Amino acid sequence: MTKVKHAFLVVIYNRPASNCVALTAVLENLNDSQKLVIYDNSVQSQMDIKLPETVVYKHDSRNKGLFTAYNYAVDLCRDLKIKWLTIFDQDTCIPSAYFKILNEKLTHQANGVGCIVPNVYIEKGKKISPFIIENNLFLFNKNSNKTLGAINSGCTININAFDNTRIFSPSFPLDFLDYDFFWKLKRNNLKVSCIHINLVQELSVSDYKTMTDRRFCSFICSERKFIMKRYPQMLLQYKLKMIVRLLNMVLKNVQISKIKFAVKALRGKCV
Repeated sequence: MTKVKHAFLVVIYNRPASNCVALTAVLENLNDSQKLVIYDNSVQSQMDIKLPETVVYKHDSRNKGLFTAYNYAVDLCRDLKIKWLTIFDQDTCIPSAYFKILNEKLTHQANGVGCIVPNVYIEKGKKISPFIIENNLFLFNKNSNKTLGAINSGCTININAFDNTRIFSPSFPLDFLDYDFFWKLKRNNLKVSCIHINLVQELSVSDYKTMTDRRFCSFICSERKFIMKRYPQMLLQYKLKMIVRLLNMVLKNVQISKIKFAVKALRGKCV
């Protein structure tokens, strides 16, 4: 029997499994040497398809965030001695060529690599990943020590590079979980390797006008929390970026409720 060394995790939420494009792509390309984990954060189970017996399905109606799903899959991989874990959101469009390219990369991967990332675009054609964390957060970034980051979906993590430590922090259950992961990756002197394949992602935080107020507040609070935790010395530059963001929100007629909350966050009253 072939030893499993690679696992996929697909996190689903309030969408039938049959309608999750990422899950469909993984199931169509899964081979006998790979493991699939499905983590369902919905109140009611969304599993409406028949799964192979080897697939692990976990329903967790508590919906405590992505970090719970990610750490569940990490712990499972450690138990099964699986080295590589690839993470997908339910709404990531994955070309079939991705799986072959990734497999070749894993076969010939050099030591010291903590994560492998693809290029990710949103539907309008804008590239969103990978990126430089400091460039995304600060208006004037003169720091030469730049940190390469990427969105969670599409990332392949080297589980063995982290010993038995908790990889994903409960401090960032949803937003900025990816930023925090890549910040720690850099501080642990682990490399990020890129593969030349393009994925397309629906991004709920790409348009402030269409976000719910609750989602917007969560995003802004997590962003400020990340700054205070990882870049406290850059707080002034972050505030300048927030002022520019506020002006853009006004010009684009973003809802007044969100503008008011952004002002509160700028003043340090985000909780």
